[in-house]
Parts: sequence; structure tokens; C-alpha cells
Amino acid sequence: MKEKNILSHVSLSIPKNEILCLVGESGCGKTTLISLLQRYYPVTSGSLKLLGQDINTFNLNSIISNLAIVTQDHYFTETTLRENLLYSNPYKDHISNEIIMRALRQVNLYDFVSSLPEGLQTKLGSSQSSLISGGQAQRFSIARGLLRAAKIYILDECTSSLDPESADNVKELIMELKGEATVILVTHKEELMAIADTLVFMKDGDVSEKGTFDTLMASKGDLWRLVHS
Repeated sequence: MKEKNILSHVSLSIPKNEILCLVGESGCGKTTLISLLQRYYPVTSGSLKLLGQDINTFNLNSIISNLAIVTQDHYFTETTLRENLLYSNPYKDHISNEIIMRALRQVNLYDFVSSLPEGLQTKLGSSQSSLISGGQAQRFSIARGLLRAAKIYILDECTSSLDPESADNVKELIMELKGEATVILVTHKEELMAIADTLVFMKDGDVSEKGTFDTLMASKGDLWRLVHS
């Protein structure tokens, strides 16, 4: 099978504690780019730096502990809600129920969890489909990221399953993260694109446009065409 380069000539810098938004059609390289940051693939040419150092010089556990990943897909283990929220959390032994409920309040799930007879001790897993809606599962994933107190948040279509009110709550939450963490958004939602400090349009494995949402829309280039399609 002939090999194909997914990313080519990409040159990109993400400022600390700012919001960067990656936009582009399916297959343009967005997922590959964030997968490299998670060390899923080795960099075959060029370099990828974290905090000014080659990413390969970092211990993998150190990278994972500083990343919070929220994707379109949700996973639950057949344990309690509390254990699911703290899944793979390096600080889980020091996180109280009060801190967990505070995170759930931020994603508009406090009342829902409080209404459950067993609260945070409610069992999830194979039965969660009858207990939790798709939008609630999305918000649980975001709360899981908040509880990691990560330095870098990667949010991949994080409002795709949310109703408008919940999506607005998540948007406000992302804006609150600015200044405390670096946020990388992958989205097709205009309201999320608009809050990014920098928007990068990916095309054929490279950066075709870079700037603010308003600037790129005014230029009527690739982003403008995607939004209006």
C-alpha cells in the first residue's frame, strides 16, 4: 500500500493560555495534528515542541497528566459515576466529592446528579444509555477534563450533541478557561469559532488560512466558503 502524508509543511505556534480553533473539512489533518500532540504517532520529519522543548523529551505520563481530551465519543466503565469522572485522573486520590460537584455545576449537571438516589455512587457502564442522554454524556466528558486541572484542553466537537442552552454554557466555560489553560478547539460551530484568539483553517494537510474569525470571514476565502456551504 502506497503511503500518504497527512500533514505537510505545517508551521503553527499555539500561545500559552489562549484559544486556538482548528477548522477544515473531513480528512484535512485536524485529528492527526492533535493526535501528534498526544504522542499517538511519531513525528517523521520536522519537529513538535511543547513549552519550547521537543515533545519526545517529555515523559509520556507527564504529557497525559497535563492534557484534558474531550471528544465526540464518550466512554464509561462499569463502575460508579464518581469513578468514571476521575478515570485516569492523576489526582483522583485527593479530589473530594465537593470538588466534583463544583465541576458538575459548571457543566450544568449538578441538579441531575443531585437528583439520583445514589448521587455520585450511581453505577454506570453498560446501562448508561438508559440513564444518560447524549448531551449529558458530552457534559460529563467535559467535567472529567475540568477535574484534571489540565494545562492544555483539546475539545473535539465538544458541543456536537448539546442543546442550545447547554452549548451556551460550554461556550462560557471555554471562555473562563482562557488565561488559565491553553484551549485547542476542533469545531464547525460558528459561535465557538468566534471566541478563538486564533482560527486556523486546515486544507489538504496544511494551513491555508490563519487569523481571527472576523478577519477570515471578511477575506471570503476557505472559511467563508465552508461556513456558507
